[in-house]
Amino acid sequence: MTLEKFSIMSFGITLGLGGYALVLGNFFPQITQLVVWIEILLFFIFSLIYLGKIIVHPGIVKKEVTDPIVGNFYALQPISAVIVAILAWNSPQFSIGEFQLYFPFWLSQGLLLYGAVLIFSLTVFLEYHFIANIDVNMSYINGGWFIPPVANILITIGILFYPLSQLSLITSLFFLGIGSMLFFIILTILFLRLILHPLHSSGLAPTNYIILGPIGILIVDILDITKYLDLMFHVNYMPLALATGVELWGFGVLFLIINLLIFGKYLANGLRYGINWWAYIFPTDALTLATVKLSVKFTSLYWISSVLFIYLTIFLIITTIATICIPCFSAKDPKKGISS
Repeated sequence: MTLEKFSIMSFGITLGLGGYALVLGNFFPQITQLVVWIEILLFFIFSLIYLGKIIVHPGIVKKEVTDPIVGNFYALQPISAVIVAILAWNSPQFSIGEFQLYFPFWLSQGLLLYGAVLIFSLTVFLEYHFIANIDVNMSYINGGWFIPPVANILITIGILFYPLSQLSLITSLFFLGIGSMLFFIILTILFLRLILHPLHSSGLAPTNYIILGPIGILIVDILDITKYLDLMFHVNYMPLALATGVELWGFGVLFLIINLLIFGKYLANGLRYGINWWAYIFPTDALTLATVKLSVKFTSLYWISSVLFIYLTIFLIITTIATICIPCFSAKDPKKGISS
C-alpha cells in the first residue's frame, strides 16, 4: 500500500471500533478498556499516516474532498476524534498488572474541540461546495451524505460531559440542530433517489446502512439533553423524550430490516469484501447503543439490545478478520466498486 492510496475510509475502522467500545461498556465493562486503547492507538496511527498524505499529495486530497461521493467521507476523521475524546473521558486509564497508561484530560478536551471545529468547517465547506460549485447528479446521492449530519449530532454527546452551563447547552443544541435538520433533508433526497433510480453499485452498498447512525445517535442525544434540561431548569420532559426516542427507534428498526434485505440482495449478486464494509459497523453501534439507553426505562427492550449486540459482535469479528487477511486499504474509488 502506498501513501497516496491510503483511503480516508480507513477511518471507518476507528469509528466502528470506537462505537463498539461505547456499546461494549454496557455489557462487558471489564474488557472495554482494552478495546478503548486499541481504538486510541489506531486513531493516532491512521491520523499520522493521513497527515503524511495531505503533506505529500495535497492535490489528491483536494480532488477527493471536493468529490460529491468521496468528500463526505472526510468527516470520518474528526468524528473518530470525537469518539476517542468520549471514550478517553470514560476510560482515561488502562492497566495490566503494574503497567499503566493514562490519557490526559487536556488531550481529551483538545480532541473534542478539534473534532467540533473541523466537523463544522467541513459541513460548511461541503454543503456550500455541492450547492454552489458543482452539478450534483442524483446518482451521486448515497448514504455517505449522512456522515456530516451524524458527525454534528455526535458532538452533542461529547459536549454534555462538561459541567452544567448555558454555554455547553447552547453549543450542544447548536450542533444537534445542524445535524438533525441536515439528516432529515438528506433522508428525503436519498429516499427519492432509491425509489426512482436503480440500487447503487456494490462499492456504495454499505453506505445504505449509514442511515441508522443519525437515528441511533439522535435518540441518545434526546435522552441526554433531557437529563441536562432537568438538572438545569428543574423540568421533567423525560416521558416525552422516551416517547420520541421509541418512535425514532421504530424507524431505525424498519430501516435495519430493509437494509438487511438489501444486503442479502447484494450478496446474492456477488458482493465482495472491501474497507467500505466498516460502514456497516458504526450505524449498528449507534442503533444498539440507543436500544440499550431506552432499555433502562423500557426493560422489555433489553433482550432486543442483547440480540443487536450479538449480531454487532459477530459482524465486527468477521469484518476485522477480513480487514486483517485481505489487503483492502487501497480500496478502489467507491464509484467503481470494491477491491478484494
